Amino acid sequence: MFFSGAERSRYYLCENGAIANEGASSASETVWSFYKYHEGELELIEGLYTCLDSELTEHMYYTDGSKESEVDDSVVGMYSFDFRDFAKYKYQKIDYIPIIEKEN
Repeated sequence: MFFSGAERSRYYLCENGAIANEGASSASETVWSFYKYHEGELELIEGLYTCLDSELTEHMYYTDGSKESEVDDSVVGMYSFDFRDFAKYKYQKIDYIPIIEKEN
């Protein structure tokens, strides 16, 4: 299940209780963040984001909420989460009944 925060930002509930955010501010800047809900606020657990430098080279960064480090894409393919255990953030599937407008 997801809910949208903006046109290019979506939030998902995860099976482990975390909240995932997938978003982009442009085609070259993307973010994947994972939060926990605590005392009315979202607290960052960890995340990845990409951005371009002045020479239009794409970089990827990892953060655990306290420190940030660049991901070496020669070791880890760009957009590959295999080097971190992001599989633990499996998106929750919620059963629901869609609201359908009745035609007259």
